[in-house]
Amino acid sequence: MAYAPRSMTRSMSKQTFMLLLVACCLVTIYLFRSNAQEAMHSLGAASKSPEEAAALKGLLQAQKSEMQRIRQLLDKLNLKIDAKESDQLSSRARKSIERNIDFGHSVEHEGFWAEAPPKVWDNKRQEWEDYINYTMPVWSAHASQFKGRGIVLVGGNSDTLDRIRTTLSMLQEYGCELPVEVHYLDGELKSEDLKNLTAAGVTPKNLSDKKNLFSVKKKAGKGGKSFHIKTAAIINSGFREVLYLDSDSMPVRDPTYLFESADYKRTGTMFFPDFWKTHFTNPIWTIVDSPIVDEWENESGQILLNKEMRWEVLLLANHFNRDGDFYFQLLNGDKDTLRFASKAMRQEYFMVPTFLTAGGLIWQDRFCGHTMVQHDHLDQVMFIHANLIKEFTREELSPDHEDGVFRIYKRYTATKGNTWLKPYFSGIGAVPCMELAAGQGEPDIDEDKFDKLVPGWNDFYKKHGGTGGGLK
Repeated sequence: MAYAPRSMTRSMSKQTFMLLLVACCLVTIYLFRSNAQEAMHSLGAASKSPEEAAALKGLLQAQKSEMQRIRQLLDKLNLKIDAKESDQLSSRARKSIERNIDFGHSVEHEGFWAEAPPKVWDNKRQEWEDYINYTMPVWSAHASQFKGRGIVLVGGNSDTLDRIRTTLSMLQEYGCELPVEVHYLDGELKSEDLKNLTAAGVTPKNLSDKKNLFSVKKKAGKGGKSFHIKTAAIINSGFREVLYLDSDSMPVRDPTYLFESADYKRTGTMFFPDFWKTHFTNPIWTIVDSPIVDEWENESGQILLNKEMRWEVLLLANHFNRDGDFYFQLLNGDKDTLRFASKAMRQEYFMVPTFLTAGGLIWQDRFCGHTMVQHDHLDQVMFIHANLIKEFTREELSPDHEDGVFRIYKRYTATKGNTWLKPYFSGIGAVPCMELAAGQGEPDIDEDKFDKLVPGWNDFYKKHGGTGGGLK
């Protein structure tokens, strides 16, 4: 579904009424200020009788008091406008959001959200507004650097390179003709790795090169992960239109057709839903001055972006990522920075309306979802984002197993535009897993063998070098 900022709330008429009230109050203040100025001029322009002077002083004091009263009213109105999103959320919407938050991230940071003074959020909003208005590189100065469409991946070690080789091999079999870039940080890839990538028709690009628009140094982000490099790779790529893929997100067909989607062409974006929602108490809503919405977060294992159409959004997301020490206390890594940058810039974006499917296996007699199966705009399975298989050993999750790596899938039977779903984290021992629940008004759950969802996928994955578990 396409998100149009500020156009999807039911409170538009109320907002309009409130804004009219504010406007009336501002006019009243102006009139009182004019009268007060005239009174001050009268007091100083000529000598007045004690009675006249006292009357003028009384008028001035009354006007001053009235102006203070109106300003207090304005403050209350503004508070209502700022807080209206939380106030106007229905009890069902509140519950819908709360039952889908990423509890691990929220619990870790909610103390900071509650205890930091409002000035912190105001200052951060002013920072990004100043960046956009004064220091952000403008598109016209760099447009000549970017041409055509292509795929961007990021690889920094042998494991990610193994996964990238699998994806590249799949793309070749699909007959995909999109050019591919692999971005890396200085010192991460060996000369032999670079030669092999070049021989495979891939363009390696060093993110640490000072010639880049944004040169990136190796810096551990949240949890030791370099979340700050994703938007930098998209910016520094030589493509005008980019399909970004995490190294563990594999397309099930040639993805070129995604660029022809009407929603993508209209918005310059195609985002994909995550399991989680952003809590209505999260200060990020205030920082970007956005209405609170009961919607899924953006899962950034795959991103389709037209840089020309959404240049400011991309650079603002990069600004958030470069200030990760602060913003990753609000957002869990880079994944949602493009969504909130879009909200900040009042830019429409397209989020695929079909909720993701959980792919996994039966582990210790329970379902363990280790893969996020994403769909395209046509409701077809499109990406196998195997984000948690690296948490298994290769012996535990081997492509040589008779049932393969991807054994079971679970999905809701009706998800388009539906936010009343219950995915949840369900660790089994030391293994992180995702699970889906029903029984409280959610749609029914469809569960079956993975090969019925994507026929032949396990054999195809193995054929192209898929290694299964990532722990050695």
